[in-house]
Amino acid sequence: MSPLSSPLRRVAAAVAGVAVAATLAPAAAAAPVAPGAPLRISPADPSLPGIPDEFDTFACSQGVSGEVRRQDGTTGPVMLTAAHCVNSLHPEMPFAAEVKVPKHGGDQVVGTRGASGGPMAENAEVSSVDSTVELFTSQDWAVVDLDPAVPTSRLSESIDYHGNPSGHGVAMTGVRDYRNVPGGQVRVDNFGQPICKDGMVSGRSCGVQIARTQHAVFSWGLSYASGDSGGNNFDPNTGEVIGVTSQGVGPFGRTQTADAALQDAYDIPDGQVNDHFTLPESAAPHDTDFRALEQDGSQALGWMEHNGYAAAETAAPGEQSTQEPAAPASVQQHTDQLLEHVQSGDVDAALDTARHAVDAALGDAQAQWSDALPAPLHF
Repeated sequence: MSPLSSPLRRVAAAVAGVAVAATLAPAAAAAPVAPGAPLRISPADPSLPGIPDEFDTFACSQGVSGEVRRQDGTTGPVMLTAAHCVNSLHPEMPFAAEVKVPKHGGDQVVGTRGASGGPMAENAEVSSVDSTVELFTSQDWAVVDLDPAVPTSRLSESIDYHGNPSGHGVAMTGVRDYRNVPGGQVRVDNFGQPICKDGMVSGRSCGVQIARTQHAVFSWGLSYASGDSGGNNFDPNTGEVIGVTSQGVGPFGRTQTADAALQDAYDIPDGQVNDHFTLPESAAPHDTDFRALEQDGSQALGWMEHNGYAAAETAAPGEQSTQEPAAPASVQQHTDQLLEHVQSGDVDAALDTARHAVDAALGDAQAQWSDALPAPLHF
């Protein structure tokens, strides 16, 4: 799967619509910045001569936004997303700094790229990563410095690839502030807990947590799609933000933890994230003027054909990678077994099953991934 999904990439949308237990605030003005909403970023220079701005973008999803209080006492509105959503993997194709949302009247700039961490940080060398395991457990976070005039909301919801609403809106209550995990260690204190995600391609889906490291919560059953990256991941029982969508292999997923991202970005001490980061007061619904990715893809294809670009011969504007591999059947076969382990509380057996499933997925998919990119990096 490609590091970012452009408007021409066709992805099957998941059917979610899961009801979750969280209290919604009264209706207010619709917000273009809210967890699970779509996000766009453009190359610094047009990828094709004369291409309209709205077709020359990479597509990801928004994480949670809020007001951060920095160590120097200054405050400001920011949004969390994945580092690989706002930083180009190709030095010859740098991204612009402006972060946008897709509206029918044209893309709306909502902020600019801020700090980011991990191999996908700005100017980082992907080739410096020694192994796929290192990449799959490393940092993948970025913050967007928001325009203070842009309305924000704590309501997590999403439209899918076709523009269909996905599930009920859920008001986030805060950030799940885990205790730090020393480097190289894994904790299973979250084993069996629920996790849901909102993303702008597959919408809402829910699964179970398996384990965590400092910068990752590993889960089963969310089945992220390309373009869901950067979207909100949360606990449906408490409404706490867990993190942002980062990577996945079939039903096995990795969430970049929100608390670790904020700690690193703003030098926040362990256990004090919610003292320094406050979610928006508003739980307004998302803006209803968002363009769906399917619409962008159809119109971009029409523009390319009209201007003499053969779809079979050229990648989508700004496309970063190759054809996405299908989830291998060997991975799917592990699903029932792993869920049985989770339900019975057998941590060791669940971790072992997940490990075998991921090994199978990487083995089956390796030949289909671009040689230029480490295998597990696919959104």
